[in-house]
Amino acid sequence: MNLQNVTSLGTGPGGANDGYLDLYYQAGGQINLASLQSIGAQAANSEDVVRFFFQDADNYNLPANSAVNAEFYLSTGATLDLPNLTSLSGAGHSPVISLDDNATVNAPSLVTLTSTTLTLNATTTFNSAPLTSIDNSRIFLNGAFTFDRVAAAEYRNSRSAHEEVFAARGGATLDLSSLQRIFVDTNGSWDKTIVADNGTIDLSGVTALDIDPGNSGEIFIRAQAGGTINLSSVLSLNSTGGSGRVDFTVGENSQLLLGNYVAAAPNVSLRLTHAAAEVIVGGSVLQNDSGQFTAVDGATLRVEGDLFYQTTTEANFAADGARVHLNGQGIQYVEAGGVDTGLAGTGVGNFGLGQLEIGQEGTPTSVHVIDLFDNGNRSGTPGEFEALYLGGVGGDDGLVINTGSLLVLNDVNVYARLDGALVDLQAVFGDLVDDTEASAVFFLGGYLARTAPAVGDYNFDGAVDVDDYQAWKDAFGSTEDLAADGNQDGVVDTADFTVWRDAFAAAEAASTRAAVPEPVGVGLFVVAALLSLPQRGRLR
Repeated sequence: MNLQNVTSLGTGPGGANDGYLDLYYQAGGQINLASLQSIGAQAANSEDVVRFFFQDADNYNLPANSAVNAEFYLSTGATLDLPNLTSLSGAGHSPVISLDDNATVNAPSLVTLTSTTLTLNATTTFNSAPLTSIDNSRIFLNGAFTFDRVAAAEYRNSRSAHEEVFAARGGATLDLSSLQRIFVDTNGSWDKTIVADNGTIDLSGVTALDIDPGNSGEIFIRAQAGGTINLSSVLSLNSTGGSGRVDFTVGENSQLLLGNYVAAAPNVSLRLTHAAAEVIVGGSVLQNDSGQFTAVDGATLRVEGDLFYQTTTEANFAADGARVHLNGQGIQYVEAGGVDTGLAGTGVGNFGLGQLEIGQEGTPTSVHVIDLFDNGNRSGTPGEFEALYLGGVGGDDGLVINTGSLLVLNDVNVYARLDGALVDLQAVFGDLVDDTEASAVFFLGGYLARTAPAVGDYNFDGAVDVDDYQAWKDAFGSTEDLAADGNQDGVVDTADFTVWRDAFAAAEAASTRAAVPEPVGVGLFVVAALLSLPQRGRLR
């Protein structure tokens, strides 16, 4: 069919009529549209559609530079060249690009793909320029391949529909790492779902997941059946407030990476629904009253920052079967919010944790237990705090302290199931300590303390002195005996000497000021002498 002088294919300016102009290429047939410049409806918000059906394993060419409300369906083996197309968008209708097995679309100039549904599998090919705008579009992948053409900085969805917007299934990887913000501004309570079902979605550049405060839309994030979703830079969840909702669910053999899970905004929830589910939070966790954190027995939550909850409803923070691993660097804090009933108590339904693991081999950390928020279980007596119960998971102990790591109880009662029995860690510390001035004791391969040892107090005797230098020297080079690892980098080295030296000098200076008019004394002289010692290789 020769339509070589046609410059525009559309449905006219008549408005929203929901009409179709269909072009079929089949049985070896071709339509000559050599002068085509534009495709689609001419009326704003029109639901009229131009549809192309390429039904043979043949090569086709459309020279149009723009398309509105256009749909392209390629059968097995078909190739469509769109050499001039820069924009595919929708007015009152969502365009479609659907490729059957071994089909190819070449659109080397395409940069705008909005309100479009793009469906690809591992045998298909979609070539475009970097896509700098994808608002309202939906991208569905299936099969072991990677789609990485998106270069947009923001994704907005205002479609009035309950829908999946991004999906990676069957081993597919959807690279959306250029996105910095996802914003849902639908008019009403429409939900938008992002799902990795045995696939991977890379949203590692996203810092904010937001919903327009004037709407009640929802963003559902689902990692399931071996799926992974990377939101490792996210800092803000539903920060605009309103009645919108952000909901995370992580299933079997699946993983979710978050920069922060600070659910201080309304209606933010995180659910681990399988024992093989894992969430890794590079920052801190804070759950509030309007959302929920729930984890089935054995599910894993890894946190590199602090772990807090601010709620008086136990069901809003239900982690009594979870494995919680605090594995950051430096000092981390964990909330104690349970009612304290001593060794007769339980963490089930009482803000408990299944297991608390502290640090990791080669990277020790210090975890401080504090009662920051009143979660409704304080006794009312001054100086008495809520408690933390570590009940154990699947027969495993409720507490693991890795080499060189430290658990600081402060004035909080912590009860942990060890070797099948619930023990009071405050009492354990009292039983183990043989020096009333000692600040920490060796326990479970790491250290247990009632109060944080002073910086530079490497032998935990309550003082920073020359004995701590000897402790550092004896442990020099060790990656296992990390009591003298002052900067907590997993090895005892010259940097830890500097930590001790500075702390010792400060302690001596303070002691000197308190003892005026006595001379400075031997302390600073010792420091000066130690500064002249040989470097690392000769200290062994």
